[in-house]
Amino acid sequence: MKATFIGNCDTINWQALINRIEGADGDVRTYGVDFYKNTDGRFNEIIELWKTAGYDKSGTVEWINYYPGKHFDQSYVSQFESFVGVKCIRAWISKIRPGRYAPYHIDVDDNEEEYLKQGELVRFTAHPCVPSKGQV
Repeated sequence: MKATFIGNCDTINWQALINRIEGADGDVRTYGVDFYKNTDGRFNEIIELWKTAGYDKSGTVEWINYYPGKHFDQSYVSQFESFVGVKCIRAWISKIRPGRYAPYHIDVDDNEEEYLKQGELVRFTAHPCVPSKGQV
């Protein structure tokens, strides 16, 4: 899969969006028993990779997800749809706090099979803040 730079989306007030979610709790994702519940074992392979790499002992695996309609207004997604020219079927914003990591993983969605019925899926990534030291 080839990554292509689309451009800088200046039609969205990114700072207002960041301000909106900055104090919100969000949905915390972390390593451990509660990691996405893992009731069907879909994360077993990733968890084994993390164990081999030592992440199970470090206590630093954590990211926080924010979802439209729950943590921020759906209008931001609509604005991004207009910018890229496609209909969005799934969106979220992730935050990784200083000292925390989101090691290699696969984004899994319970509804992926339904999404695929709509045609080829294309993924877009946006970085809604200016670069700063310590960010990747």
